[in-house]
Amino acid sequence: MFDIRINIVIFCMLLSPFVYGQSDVIDTSTINTNNIDSMTTIDGTNTNEVLSLDINDAIDYARRNDIRLIESQFDYEIARARKWQTTSDLYMPTLSLDGYFNYLDQKTAEGGSSSIYGLTGNPDKWGGSANISRVLFNGLRFWNNNKISEINLDMTKNTYLDNEKNVVLNTRMDFYNIFLLQENYRVFFNSDKILKQRLDDSFTKYRNGIISEYEYLTVKVQYENNKPMLISLSNSYYIAKMQFIKNIGLENRVSDISLVGNIEDALDIGLPPLNEDALIQTIMQNSYDIRNMEYMLQSLEYTRKAANSYYFPMITATGGITTDYKDIISAPTATSPASLNREWQMGWQVGVRITYQLDSLIPISRPAQQAKEAKLSKQKAEYSYKNLRDNIEVQGRSLINTIVSQEASLESQKENTATALHAYGMASRQYNAGTLSLTELSDSQIAYEQAQINYLQAIYDYYSSGLQLLKLLGM
Repeated sequence: MFDIRINIVIFCMLLSPFVYGQSDVIDTSTINTNNIDSMTTIDGTNTNEVLSLDINDAIDYARRNDIRLIESQFDYEIARARKWQTTSDLYMPTLSLDGYFNYLDQKTAEGGSSSIYGLTGNPDKWGGSANISRVLFNGLRFWNNNKISEINLDMTKNTYLDNEKNVVLNTRMDFYNIFLLQENYRVFFNSDKILKQRLDDSFTKYRNGIISEYEYLTVKVQYENNKPMLISLSNSYYIAKMQFIKNIGLENRVSDISLVGNIEDALDIGLPPLNEDALIQTIMQNSYDIRNMEYMLQSLEYTRKAANSYYFPMITATGGITTDYKDIISAPTATSPASLNREWQMGWQVGVRITYQLDSLIPISRPAQQAKEAKLSKQKAEYSYKNLRDNIEVQGRSLINTIVSQEASLESQKENTATALHAYGMASRQYNAGTLSLTELSDSQIAYEQAQINYLQAIYDYYSSGLQLLKLLGM
């Protein structure tokens, strides 16, 4: 997504030469900005509902509405629920209550022990029990699983924070990408006016025999080439705004936006001193990828320990009480016959059970192979971790040196733009005085326009690299 936006900007800017900036040659104050803020596209769509946004407003909207950020919030809550599950397994006993009711057929009821005395037992049987059990030891499997879920909770929190940083970064990039397209549109629009005036002047001079037909046709071709580029850039600007509106979650609330600020605000990015070694140390400490890989290594280590718990027996303590509504038979005596009464009888039980899974000791058994798999996964991840750290260090150093070069290039392009503007002004005055040809004037204008392309691209490149560095630094 990041590279696509840059490619779109470069493509739109290279479609045709354009003029940028205020000078004694090009009066940008004459540009009607309503051509952009209330733009009509090729399909005739027009809107007057405009919401003014500065960069902080846009970031606030994006944080509230970004789908990935919302999903990562759910992932965090899911991880919390899983953490509670393993904590419950570790600390809480298993409690259960059960009751039963059975109704026997009459023959079975009559054939019970009560039939010895000629009595008939009751066909309905009632009872219940309450039980408690607790795993006292299972090779620390529950403890290791709880540590795994704790690490997973930290990972999802880290992912949420990284997604939030990505939302801020992408919103900032989109915001100033629109400014870049907007400024390009403005200079193309102003260039169209200048070329139209030059075409009219050239036609008059051609009719009067002052310039050749070749010079007149050169101006006409330049003017006609500018028109489709102006339309194309206008639509690119419109599409970028609509996509930005969607990205920050305002597509159902507004139909257009007006951005507050200008492209050169991007230069005030607030980068720290570019001390390479100090910055690399901070990057290595704050890298999202490195931190997540460290979480994964910890998780794999606890997974390995949990898998090795098959070496140990499981010890479980149980206890409970029972109650049954039973037939109580009284044997006959010398003074009274046998009788049958029903009453509730209580009972209890406690015990300890030791279980050992002997087949797990066979090397090809499932538990043994699971333990082997966990060990190999941990070893593989350790190699990946080392390679990741090396790559991020190289990328970080490359990015820092790129920014240093971009700072120098930015200043150079700014000076070159001023020089090209001065040269263009001289050419314009000499052309008006009749001492310079129209072709030479066009060459001077093209050189100035190319200087503007380079300067604008230098601003955007410096800004995008600076944002990437700030993200890596955790700022």
